[in-house]
Amino acid sequence: MDMFRTILAATDFSDDATNAAYRAAFLAAEQQGRLELLHVLSETSLKAVRELIPSYGDAETKLIDDAQRMLDALRSRVAEDTRMAAVSRIAIGAVLDEILSAAEQADLLVLGAHGSNRWREMFLGTTADRLLRMCTRPVLVIKRPPETSYRRALVPVDFSPHSIAALNTAMRVAPNADIMVVHASAVPFEGMLRQGGVLDDEIERFRGQAQQEAMSRISSLIDEVAEGSRRLFRFVELEDAARLILAKEESFGADLIVMGKHGKNVVEEMLLGSVTRRILSDSKCDVLIVHEGSTATGSPAA
Repeated sequence: MDMFRTILAATDFSDDATNAAYRAAFLAAEQQGRLELLHVLSETSLKAVRELIPSYGDAETKLIDDAQRMLDALRSRVAEDTRMAAVSRIAIGAVLDEILSAAEQADLLVLGAHGSNRWREMFLGTTADRLLRMCTRPVLVIKRPPETSYRRALVPVDFSPHSIAALNTAMRVAPNADIMVVHASAVPFEGMLRQGGVLDDEIERFRGQAQQEAMSRISSLIDEVAEGSRRLFRFVELEDAARLILAKEESFGADLIVMGKHGKNVVEEMLLGSVTRRILSDSKCDVLIVHEGSTATGSPAA
């Protein structure tokens, strides 16, 4: 199975971003890949410093130097603790644009769930949220300090093409993990059927058929993309998708959830799906979002 060749961790030096750098280092070591650390200084903020403190001529230079020292210190700590050397870089520009540009040259982007400016995030949305909507590479959102390799991964599927991409990516990023494939089953137009007078026994029969069909489709999906030696489990239940995923996260003891993202049109690119947003908000473990167009064998970048 192909590995991630380049793993990029974007950091603003917050606690979550530092956890992201460490997780990226562990993954890079497992994948025998290249680790890159990136910190972006907002060009707009630097301009404001020049305008607000014109008498302090070297304020901008000092800010850049301070950021470089912090990034160097982070790189040194990560290397010492994980034995994984990293390439680090300071970029100056629009934060979102610079991270997106760097991510296009990587196979995986790793971010902290929260940044250092909580007040701004309340009104404008997190950088992570905006990146998840726009980035075409897999994006791993880190919620807790890494302790070991991923051991239990949860992969919700709806049998669309991005379900295959999500399962493929889960097997790559967590090669030694048990993987639970889950599907929230439903009877199409159940409410309308009930309003139309369809008996409860008949509805229950439809539910059973839907669950059997979903289990069969999960088996076919696993046969299509999984290796025979992998420990994959399957679970289907008639339940709201978000509630089912969060419940299985707890009962399965998942330390990673891998979800696909459609991104077929402009509206879907602007707004994350409600289930994805709920999982990003309420789950306790790390969440990996996979774009439907993500390749299963790594990016073209060398």
